[in-house]
Amino acid sequence: MAGAPARGFSILELVMVLVVFGIISAVAAPLLANGFRAYFTGRDISETDSLARAAIERMTRELRGIRGPGDLAAASASDISFVDTSGTSIRYCLGAAGGCPGAAGDLMRNGQPLAGGISGLTFSFLSRGAAATGAGGAFYVTVAFTASQNAVSKSYQATVSPRNFP
Repeated sequence: MAGAPARGFSILELVMVLVVFGIISAVAAPLLANGFRAYFTGRDISETDSLARAAIERMTRELRGIRGPGDLAAASASDISFVDTSGTSIRYCLGAAGGCPGAAGDLMRNGQPLAGGISGLTFSFLSRGAAATGAGGAFYVTVAFTASQNAVSKSYQATVSPRNFP
C-alpha cells in the first residue's frame, strides 16, 4: 500500500465544478425571479379583486335598500349617507377625505374600514330618464372606485336602483 495513489479531487477539477455551477446558477436565477414575480403579481390581483368585489357587492346591496328618496344625502362626490329599510343609518366615504374618519385610501362604512387601497371613490345620481341629478332627485345611484395594491389596480363601477324609489 505504500505506492497507492491518493484519492480525492484535484484543484483543477474543483474549479471546473464551481465554474459549471456558476453558469447554471446564472441561467436559473432570472427564471426563478420571473416565476416569483409572476406569483406575487397574481396574488396581488386576486387579493385586490376579491376585496373590491366584496366591497362593491355590499355597497350595492345596501344602496338597493334605501328607505326612500328623502333618506339619501351626499355630502360630497365621495361621501354618501342614507337610511335603509330597517332604519339603520349608513355612511360610505373615502378615508381622510373631507370629514371622513379612517386612513387615506380606506373605504369606510360607518367609521369602519371596508376595503383598503381605494382611490377615486365617486357616487353619482341619475334621474329616471338617465339625466345627471342630485341625491334628492335620484332614481339610480352609481358607485365607482379604483382598487390598487402594489403595482396592480382595477376600476369597479355599479349602478343600482333602490327598491323603494318611486
